[in-house]
Amino acid sequence: MKDNKFYVFYSWQSYIGGFSNREYIRDKINAAFNEMKIGIVLLEDSRGSIGSPNIPNVILTKIISNSEQQKAS
Repeated sequence: MKDNKFYVFYSWQSYIGGFSNREYIRDKINAAFNEMKIGIVLLEDSRGSIGSPNIPNVILTKIISNSEQQKAS
């Protein structure tokens, strides 16, 4: 891997409040990788998509395109 970054996809339950869920998971992922001094790019849900996307398709596309990007590095 040229850029020494891992692409990490994570998800959460939307009916559970913000910091007890989404932010908590994100903070713990960041803390763990920072402690190991490993760079990451966090991928989550349909963030960055415009309109009302097909959520499962957006998620799968993100995972596939980023795994292919990692293979090419």
